[in-house]
Amino acid sequence: MRISSGMVRLIQAEPHLLADTLHTNLEDYLKKIDANAEIIVHDAPGQCAGLTFFYCNDMVAKRCFVSMLIVSPAYRRQGIARSMLGYVMSIAVARGFKTCELEVKQCNRAAIDLYDGLGFVAVQQRDTKILMQKELMKC
Repeated sequence: MRISSGMVRLIQAEPHLLADTLHTNLEDYLKKIDANAEIIVHDAPGQCAGLTFFYCNDMVAKRCFVSMLIVSPAYRRQGIARSMLGYVMSIAVARGFKTCELEVKQCNRAAIDLYDGLGFVAVQQRDTKILMQKELMKC
């Protein structure tokens, strides 16, 4: 399994993510991620400071989807989330993908501001979440 114990600890430290993001239990979600998703990790001494799980497998619509993005509270506001998302988008562009999508809770103003700053726009309301999308261009 590519999911480390440090990654699990980071996810478990954000209980609202477990309730809002997972449609199954954590173990099943991580099995799905391990089997199908790509993973980017930002390590810090002795811990996982941030992670993102994403899919670049929609070969028809050429759409990348970020399933989860977490940065440890001790490492927030240091550019880690921006850096990881930038890396996800560079991978997607290199593979010929046209868009990158993610969901964010409507009440998560800090994340929405980050995504706005990266050029994501809200395209759909989904219950308590917003689907955001960014058009990707090759440079």
